Amino acid sequence: MDKIVREISDLYELSLTIGAGLDAYSNCEQFLSVLLARRNLAYGAVWVAEQGLQRQPNAYQLLCARPACKAAQVKLSALDPIIAALDQDTIQVWAAEEAPFSGFLKANQINKGYVALLLLGPGAFMLLQGASEAALSDRSLRQLRPVLKKFAVAIEGCMAHERLREETRQRKVAQEEAEVARRAQQQFLANVSHEIRTPMNAMLGMVHLLRDTNLDSHQQEYLNVMRFASDNLMDLINNILDASKIEAGEVVLDPKPFDLHGLFSGLHQSWQLRIKDKPVQVRYEHDLPESTSFIGDSMRLQQIMNNLLNNASKFTESGTISLSVCMLSQRGDKADLQIKVGDTGQGIEEEHLPHIFDQFKQGRKAVGQGHAGTGLGLSIVRELLALMDGVISVESEPGAGSVFTIDLTLPVQKQVAKAPVAPVPAGQNQLSGINVLVAEDNRMNQKLVERILEKFGCEAEIVPDGLEAIRRCSHKKYDIILMDIHMPKMDGLEASKRIRVSGRNKKTPIVALTAAALLEERNHGLASGMNDFVTKPFAPDLLKRVMIKWLEDTAPQGEEDHAPKAEESPAEQIDLSYLHAMSGGDEAFIQDMIQTFLKEIPEMIQQVEANLQGRRPEALYSVVHKFKPSLSMLGLKQQEKACAKIERMTKESPPDWSALQSACHKLLSVIGKAQHDLQHHYSKIPEER
Repeated sequence: MDKIVREISDLYELSLTIGAGLDAYSNCEQFLSVLLARRNLAYGAVWVAEQGLQRQPNAYQLLCARPACKAAQVKLSALDPIIAALDQDTIQVWAAEEAPFSGFLKANQINKGYVALLLLGPGAFMLLQGASEAALSDRSLRQLRPVLKKFAVAIEGCMAHERLREETRQRKVAQEEAEVARRAQQQFLANVSHEIRTPMNAMLGMVHLLRDTNLDSHQQEYLNVMRFASDNLMDLINNILDASKIEAGEVVLDPKPFDLHGLFSGLHQSWQLRIKDKPVQVRYEHDLPESTSFIGDSMRLQQIMNNLLNNASKFTESGTISLSVCMLSQRGDKADLQIKVGDTGQGIEEEHLPHIFDQFKQGRKAVGQGHAGTGLGLSIVRELLALMDGVISVESEPGAGSVFTIDLTLPVQKQVAKAPVAPVPAGQNQLSGINVLVAEDNRMNQKLVERILEKFGCEAEIVPDGLEAIRRCSHKKYDIILMDIHMPKMDGLEASKRIRVSGRNKKTPIVALTAAALLEERNHGLASGMNDFVTKPFAPDLLKRVMIKWLEDTAPQGEEDHAPKAEESPAEQIDLSYLHAMSGGDEAFIQDMIQTFLKEIPEMIQQVEANLQGRRPEALYSVVHKFKPSLSMLGLKQQEKACAKIERMTKESPPDWSALQSACHKLLSVIGKAQHDLQHHYSKIPEER
């Protein structure tokens, strides 16, 4: 009776060692230690398949042995004699010197006594050694079978956990390596873009200036060729950068009200001029309600259409390129649109159609001027449309042409009355007499910008680096500063930071004239105190518009400016068109949103001030981030951008609290005025629609 109790106790203690943790080695070590001690055995070892427990594995590895000093071999092939000796149904016991795998035993210093092989399950077995045959009796080993089965299951679970942990670790390493590679790619593209755009800016700028001079027919033809080649090179650069931005998730849509018919009419006229030397006619048809605007990212939509029209032009030698847009239906404030771009070109083979929107894939050979292309244009079209929740499809017949169809839903813009804008008197130059500081190290670009500003009627000073820009700013007040980012001695980012700290120009608009085209670099610029960006190469008209925008938005400032300022009316800055479009003109909803905005303001101001005083960047970020959508819904786009700038500033290490305080107080000042104006004109808002 005592013997039976002792055996039951032994089995119970062995059972307690099973599954004590998730580490396979520790579980096996503990199990073997108890087994050897309770059964008076000299040696024990567990072997498992290298690729996890499985039937007929190719190789085995030692999981654990006790005592460990005897384990000379740690790997076994499926052809090893000890593997051949395993039996699925029986437990086999041999004298050590008579075992069919005596070579293995000698290698593991097992030279005497008796040995037993026990199959634990698919791909796992146990080897035991005892001093006498009685220690490995058939009855004793059969008693172990239920416990050994549970032990095998526990070991499989532990090994599965370890495999999962290792796979997770490898995935994490792969993700980190992919992120490092992505950042390296982004930096490479930024460097290449900068190196190409800088001379391209000078070249295209001179082309623009040459157009305004007296040219004979031959010179005009040469100029047109230069411009055509330059435009194609810029298209290539922009496609590569856009593909990289989309892949990195850096493309963010900027939906605003726009005239869809006007956009397509402009595209029609532009492409008629671009391909006027080819026997190809560009046709445009539309079926849109009159005086209807839509809300969307018109710049990205124009990019999509230009890619499709450029694609049609490359593959059409003669015939017709057609552009059409129609409104299929309207559901409340949403309109279902269908846009088509067709051509009578060479068409696409059927086997290429499924891959026509993949990166670096082309379904047909370019004609005309030999522009093979990169295979990125249609891929960019598909990805941009996906951001807009739109889809694109294609139908094509070799020799007959292709038709690309876009199905897109856009909000319809409600007509909202806006405050009248005073027109600029005819012949008046809005930039005449403006003092401009230009920081630019490239000599070609210096001459170009100086000539363009001269045509604008500006008074320009050119400096070659950021250090000289700071020195000039300490002695003179400028109306606007044009700043390159990459310069010797001191770059534009550091120069902008120092200009913003103190002095006569700490509130002067700073516009970056830069070849940097990536979002991350622009964010660094905004965080440094820059107001806007003009990417090289730029058209003079674009630079002019940006300069006028910031000169109009910024009242005269500086220590010497003490003239009383006309009171601004925030109501003129508030645009309720988004709320009208979103609510379908529900006036009760709009007024409820305004009331909610008014209730949020006092708490938001209190939290911003408290977090500024306590210097809590994360809490400040949360408050500003939470309030930003409210500004967006009320059309306060500039203040929404100000919030984004503050968010970026809170992420700096360490934050510039002086700059943060200045930015926050400027934001709170405008919001406070908006609050006062909404309260004052609250009853008038419905009538102003």
